[in-house]
Amino acid sequence: MEQFYETIEEAVKKNRDAFEVNKYLEIMDAIRNNKSIKGTESAFLSFYRIRGKDKTWIENYFSVMDNFLAFQKEITIEDVLNNLPHDRIEMSYASKMLATIDDTKPIYDKWVRYALMIGDFDSDYAKSKGWKIDIYKRILNFYENEHNKYFRNQAVSIYDSLVKEEKHRSISRTKKIDYVLWSMGKEGIHAPIAQFS
Repeated sequence: MEQFYETIEEAVKKNRDAFEVNKYLEIMDAIRNNKSIKGTESAFLSFYRIRGKDKTWIENYFSVMDNFLAFQKEITIEDVLNNLPHDRIEMSYASKMLATIDDTKPIYDKWVRYALMIGDFDSDYAKSKGWKIDIYKRILNFYENEHNKYFRNQAVSIYDSLVKEEKHRSISRTKKIDYVLWSMGKEGIHAPIAQFS
């Protein structure tokens, strides 16, 4: 098992620069200070690698996010999906909006999906809203399930051991685990325990 976590550590080291922690902190600091995504849209699109979307899609996406930020109440993935045209929104982008509004919520993308061995690699445009909600709940369960606690603790320890700047260690525990899972997926590594109930 020790060798396995050494492999994960190497994956994180390899992808450390790609994570762009400074850009992430810029986005999160602006939102906390301004309660708005305005002025940091370009940084958000760049950080989350959102490309190929037309102006209408982008304007609608950020308008929905700003509305949620203005209300300053707890929201769920259901709230996000109910306010976006689900046949035009990938689950990845819905989760990234939620995780930006509430940094205790995890993201879902193809690399996290690979690491946790959930979903499939087909486009999820055509997937039902119910399918998207179910997949996200499975990810939430992974973050909450006691069976996965050791892995989550190890993931946080790996992140903290490799990040030297104090401000970079100030990101949420969930985001640290997100980053480790993302790095694992990119390097073709599955989580050792993937229990979701």
